[in-house]
Amino acid sequence: MKKKDLQHLLKKLNIQPSKKLGQNFLTDENLLNFIYKTAAAKEDEFIIEIGSGLGVLTKLLVKSGADIIAIEYDARLAAYLKKAIQAPNLHLIHQDACKLDFNKIIPQNRDFRIIANLPYSISTPLIAKFINMPIPPKDMLFLLQKETAERFAASAKTQEQTYSPKLQEKLQIQDPLLKTHNKNKLANNNEATNISRLDDQIYLRKFEHSSSYDKNNLTHKSYGSITAQVQNVYEIEYLRTVPPDVFFPKPIVQSAITKFTRKEIIPTLEERKLLKTIVRTAFSKRRKKMINNLQPVLKNIDFKSVFDELKIDQNTRAENLTPSEYLALTRFLLYRKR
Repeated sequence: MKKKDLQHLLKKLNIQPSKKLGQNFLTDENLLNFIYKTAAAKEDEFIIEIGSGLGVLTKLLVKSGADIIAIEYDARLAAYLKKAIQAPNLHLIHQDACKLDFNKIIPQNRDFRIIANLPYSISTPLIAKFINMPIPPKDMLFLLQKETAERFAASAKTQEQTYSPKLQEKLQIQDPLLKTHNKNKLANNNEATNISRLDDQIYLRKFEHSSSYDKNNLTHKSYGSITAQVQNVYEIEYLRTVPPDVFFPKPIVQSAITKFTRKEIIPTLEERKLLKTIVRTAFSKRRKKMINNLQPVLKNIDFKSVFDELKIDQNTRAENLTPSEYLALTRFLLYRKR
């Protein structure tokens, strides 16, 4: 839907885009078609679309013949969708996707796919929710904040990128995993404050001139706990960067289209639960040695002997272990007494 048509429709419906709900409507038809063709929906599939908005993508998905569940949290948009798109293969749910029990809406023993333009504030917790389902989605296609997409696609040994509180507010960074500054320390440490301002200037220059994803540019990438969890379940493809100009209203940050394809063999649910505990604990204090983060929390385990047996350097930090190494550690701990 073109920008003028979108604005006309919003005015007709008496709808103002909600900043609180992170509403930024897509206005570029070429990008819409790219998303639809990348999704490649088929007649026999079960697809969940989260954040259907005004239904521009929903209409295309319905035409594919696939069974579509459209989830929309905004009551105004849900009411519009109910009238605007009526099809036997479409089921509309007016609910908060973060609170929805997806296991109850998916037919038993049926694979399903996810397509979503996610508000930045809920992207990480929602994706974490999906990867910890008994049977995660077959694949997921997301329009995410660029930095969040880079986090999911990051490699081990990439450092945490931090932002000053002022820049976080300016860029509307709501992902809790990106809010890494200790405000008290910054307030009491002029040197740290100066460094953070310098980092912000570097970031803004790169932000203003960057139009494509560079795998060798680690400035915004940060390998973290969610990365290790996701990459043990999915292959991640960063498909393309999306500028703010293709949305109304324009977001301050860039976005990215990212595809998650479930691996043929994934960890069991029990393994994923322990993996989550291990990686979150390991990354809880990134500057500390990983073993010093794990030992106080998992007190019944002698991590020195475990690291020796798995040939893990006891001085290593959390970002140095790959997702597969975290999974090996998880399985070793889980099955060592069985």
